[in-house]
Amino acid sequence: IWTPSALHAYHSIHASWGKRCHILRFFIDPVIGDGKVGFYNQTEESDVIAAQKANLTLPDDVVILHDMKRPWHTCGSKENEEQNKPIGNCRNIFEKVWR
Repeated sequence: IWTPSALHAYHSIHASWGKRCHILRFFIDPVIGDGKVGFYNQTEESDVIAAQKANLTLPDDVVILHDMKRPWHTCGSKENEEQNKPIGNCRNIFEKVWR
């Protein structure tokens, strides 16, 4: 998940891999944010606008995978069950990267 608190990891990857690679891309789930700034689903236009208003912008090398088949936010949470929302089959994160 893309969150402001993880920016140090983003910059660390750039500092190390950026020296060895010509192009870096960061593939993320469509839901961004955290408990402090809120969660925003970037597949919904209203959430895209709300994220911009919350000053939650993404660098140009971040790619949102809108057709994610196993997003983290549907991994069988009790809230999803209570609201009759779909429950995902969350497997290894590397499956997300290598597709």
